[in-house]
Amino acid sequence: MATLAASIALLGGGSVGLSTTPALAATAPTSVVLAGTFDTELGCSADWQPDCAQAKMTLQVDGRWKASLNLPAGSYTYKAAVDNGWTENYGSGGVPGGTNISLTVPSGGEKVGFVYDPDTHVVTDDSAMPVVTAAGDYQSGLGCAANWSAACTTTTMTDPDGTGVYTYTTTAIPAGDWNTKVTLGRSWDTNYGAAGAAGGANIPFTVPADGARTTFSFNSATHLMTVVSNQGATAPLNTLGALYTSAATTFRIWSPDSSNVSVTVGGASHAMTATSLSGYTDVYQAVVPGDLKDQPYQFSVGGVAVPDPYAQMVKPGTTQGVVVDTAAVTPSAGGWGPRPALVNREDAVVYELSAHDFTVDPSSGVDAVKRGKFLGLVQTGTTYDGVQTGIDHLKQLGVTAVQLMPSFDFGSTMPDWGYDPVDYNTPEEQYSQFTAPEDRIREYKDMVDQFHRNGIRVIMDVVYNHTYTKSVFGNITGKYYTGTDLSGTGNSIDDGDPMVSRMIQDSLEHWVRDYGVDGFRFDLAGVHYYKDAYNWANYLETTYPDRDLMFYGEPWNGGAGDPNEAQKVRYGTLPALAPVHFGAFNGV
Repeated sequence: MATLAASIALLGGGSVGLSTTPALAATAPTSVVLAGTFDTELGCSADWQPDCAQAKMTLQVDGRWKASLNLPAGSYTYKAAVDNGWTENYGSGGVPGGTNISLTVPSGGEKVGFVYDPDTHVVTDDSAMPVVTAAGDYQSGLGCAANWSAACTTTTMTDPDGTGVYTYTTTAIPAGDWNTKVTLGRSWDTNYGAAGAAGGANIPFTVPADGARTTFSFNSATHLMTVVSNQGATAPLNTLGALYTSAATTFRIWSPDSSNVSVTVGGASHAMTATSLSGYTDVYQAVVPGDLKDQPYQFSVGGVAVPDPYAQMVKPGTTQGVVVDTAAVTPSAGGWGPRPALVNREDAVVYELSAHDFTVDPSSGVDAVKRGKFLGLVQTGTTYDGVQTGIDHLKQLGVTAVQLMPSFDFGSTMPDWGYDPVDYNTPEEQYSQFTAPEDRIREYKDMVDQFHRNGIRVIMDVVYNHTYTKSVFGNITGKYYTGTDLSGTGNSIDDGDPMVSRMIQDSLEHWVRDYGVDGFRFDLAGVHYYKDAYNWANYLETTYPDRDLMFYGEPWNGGAGDPNEAQKVRYGTLPALAPVHFGAFNGV
């Protein structure tokens, strides 16, 4: 029962309000006024006037309130006053009756833009940062005067938490393929495109269906902009691998070096042809009709049998995947229990354990069939010599999260800690009581669900820095691996290739969305580019904002010299990861 020995610096933030708490309105506001020390400059009869017409904000079609005020140079403070009085007002961080918000206007004065969000009660201004706008070919459909408009207030991005990450969310963009860039200061003089490049290429994105939730996110430090659009947790993820429906299964694999690609399933081989898929390159696809649920399948590249890097279930000891629909499998309880709240990441009490070692000994008190298995971790009521064991012991200790040592499919046999991955998206069969695919999927979900129902969150220890051997992905393409072994295991994964980085992001989302996990500890995070780590965390936090996910890892590699050292996750690059709460072990 190993405990987490290294301390973790989890980067977070908060706000403090000092005032009496006003009564909260039961209905939407009819008026929002920027009451503050600049009101007389606007022509109000006095400062701090909660009903001044000149300081009123205007309700926009997106539900937010906005205003642009011409202010002379000086330092000011203000709040948002609702419904023409002080009964309901909000200060810094959206705190009811909170501290005044400070604002400084430079010499010569300027037009300052303000935005109030009635859902979070956060009011922000652009006095320190020029207005950030998500401009693109979709804007006219949102009420803007034209597409590619840097001046349209509807698509203004805001930073309510003060982290330097600006976002804009809408459900009004129709299904289809679109393009965007970010502009600063309501003009095209300063704009950023793909890869955060100044004046860079358009950023393409796809809205899968009308009404899908689309979120734009811009990091003001790195200038990286990402767009996430999805239909929610029940929609199929449009990725690679085997995408199942009862009518047909779509098989996809990345093959940048060979066009001789096929899939064998149900006793027949099907040639795969190049296809275009937004966010991916060099993808080959075959759509095989019929209900193929639980059928094994085998990819082949250049005449060589290869595994599916996206396989959601595998036939143990082979390179064959198994067709499953992980998202459709529900926990045994019929649904997910409540997720334990995470108030502050830095207050988490994390207990590291192996699914095997924690319960394999009879002294664990766990039923014999569950010892060393996923469900053994969550069996309650176990004791040894009158002392609580297992999950009851964890609760007794005050543990708020377990860090599961690698629990996806690995190459070695038990006992082993699992740091030799083979299939990133499949639960390890040696930790399972079952052989049927759906039973194995449900077992892992039941484990996560029961941890949650006992007030404990689940963090996965993930090993995306290397594989069991280089042959795991090497017969697909050598582009999965770096030229230099950075992990010290004989191979290291190269997330510098966009398709490899996307594979890691898709795998992370698979575990968050379909298995309900609450975060990740990255083994040898220093093998990875810090911009990729930022993008993975930003994507997941943006897509699943209610999860309060945790991300942390080791900011070093396996001891090798890295030609791209300055671009990797290190102590010195952690400040760039602070906005997405990516922390690190303190090796010192």
